[in-house]
Amino acid sequence: MFAHFAPQPSTTEATLNWSSRVELDPTLLEGLERRQAEMIGQIDAAAEAAKLGAQRAVRESAQASVDTLQKLQRTEALYLYPIIIRYLDDREVADAFTRVRFEVYGYGRRFLRIVEDVLGAVDGESMPASNLMVAASVLRRYVAEKHARIYPLYRAVQERGGV
Repeated sequence: MFAHFAPQPSTTEATLNWSSRVELDPTLLEGLERRQAEMIGQIDAAAEAAKLGAQRAVRESAQASVDTLQKLQRTEALYLYPIIIRYLDDREVADAFTRVRFEVYGYGRRFLRIVEDVLGAVDGESMPASNLMVAASVLRRYVAEKHARIYPLYRAVQERGGV
């Protein structure tokens, strides 16, 4: 599914494990950003559908945004974070990065909890657009934090010429 923007590691994702070497991919961030825009569009569509009372569309769009987020997080875990950690040769700096990573990840978890509540609503029960608007706001914050605090480190590795 990520073939159009996934990096080309020395091994396939199917055989990727903790000892696999992942290489720097100059197109990774561009692909992640494209998927993030898609994900935000999906949750916005869910909020609009909720305003119209279109519960099926709410469920489909909200679930699509959850699926996209989970795939993005997997891609980052496999291809983004290993490159950044190899670049951070100081243990304290690496620990600080890990704390930032988990702090940012918290926004993603909050988004998932809100959307899970919406998806768990009983059929026929109204799904308030306000919940989805809050979810969209949290998701935008998650993406903004990634762009401000994590992706610049990957760009620094690119500028340095890799690890």
